[in-house]
Amino acid sequence: MTTIASWLFALGGLFMGSPACAGAIDSGRLGTVDTHALAATAQSEVTILSLAQYLGAGASSDVEKARAVYRWVTDRIAYDAKSFFNQTHSSVDPDAVFQSRLAACGGYAALFERLAKESGLEATTIIGYAKGLAHIAGGSMAEPNHAWNAVKFDGKWQLIDTTWGSGYISDGAWVKQFSETFFLPSPEQLAFSHFPQDAAWQLRLERSLSKTEFESLPEINTTFFNLGIDPSDVWKTVKSQEFKGALVHTFDLPAGVAKVRNAPLSYQLPVGSTQHFEIVSASFEKMAVEYNKKWLPMKKIGDVFSIEIAAKSKGELSVNGKTPTSRKHATVLEYIVD
Repeated sequence: MTTIASWLFALGGLFMGSPACAGAIDSGRLGTVDTHALAATAQSEVTILSLAQYLGAGASSDVEKARAVYRWVTDRIAYDAKSFFNQTHSSVDPDAVFQSRLAACGGYAALFERLAKESGLEATTIIGYAKGLAHIAGGSMAEPNHAWNAVKFDGKWQLIDTTWGSGYISDGAWVKQFSETFFLPSPEQLAFSHFPQDAAWQLRLERSLSKTEFESLPEINTTFFNLGIDPSDVWKTVKSQEFKGALVHTFDLPAGVAKVRNAPLSYQLPVGSTQHFEIVSASFEKMAVEYNKKWLPMKKIGDVFSIEIAAKSKGELSVNGKTPTSRKHATVLEYIVD
C-alpha cells in the first residue's frame, strides 16, 4: 500500500495545501476566472492599478474579483525563503512586492489588500499567530508570526490567506503549489491554524477562543478538509469527553476525489467499538479497509463505498482507495485501535 503523498507540514507561517472548496463561486465560473487571472500579460501588469483593472474585467461579482486577485497573487508571488531562514526583513510594501515578485506573509497580505481595494473591494490585513513547523504542538507562541486577509462581500467578512495558498518550503527551498484551501475557508476551519491578535477577526459564530485554547487545539493539515469533513463535526469531536487529543490522519488527495460521509474523526479508536465508514468517490473504482494487515473490501453502491468494522483488538486501521489508472491503493484515512 502506498500513499499519494506523506503528511503535509507547515513551516513558520507557511502551510502546504491542496485544493478544497472554492467558496461562493459557481464551479462553472471558477475555471474561467482563474484562466483570465493567469493570462495576465506584462502589459496588464505595468502597475498595481492596471493589474487590478485587468483582473476585475474578467469578474462578474465581488467574490470573483477576490478570486482573481487570490489566483494571481498565489501564482505570481514567490515566498522569500532566504529572508525566512536568515531571519531578515522581507518588504511588506505592496509596490516593492509587486516589482520583485518576492514576499513573506506580510508582503503577500499587503499586496492582496492593495489589489483588492483597487478592484473596488473592502479588504484588510489581519496580524496574528499561525501554527507551522517551528510550532511545537501544544506549545505557546510568544510573538505574532503571520499575516492574512479578510474581504467583505454583501456585508459579511470572509477570510483569505494567499501565503499558505501559494506553496510551501521543502528542504530549505520554495515549492510553488496552488491550494484552494485558503480561499474563503470558514472561520471554524481556519481557527485550527490561525489566531488573530484582534479576537474580532476570528469571525466565529460561537464565542471567541483564547490564545491558550488555540494553542491546545490538535494539529490539522490542509488535506483534512479536502475530504469534505464538516468543521462543525470536528469541533464536536474535539469537545467530546472521549477525545484523546489527535484527529484522524489524512493524506494528500485533491479536493473532490473522495468525500467522507461517515467516519470517526478521532485518530484513536477504542477496542471493542464498532466503526462505520461511508466514503463517496467517483474517482475510486475500489476501496478497502486494512485492519491489522487484513484486507477488507468495502461495499460499493453507485459512488458510495461503505463498511462496518468491529475493532476487536489493538492495532492499525486505514481506509484506502484505488483509481482505475493506479496500480496500488492510496491511503485516505489512518487510525490506531487502542
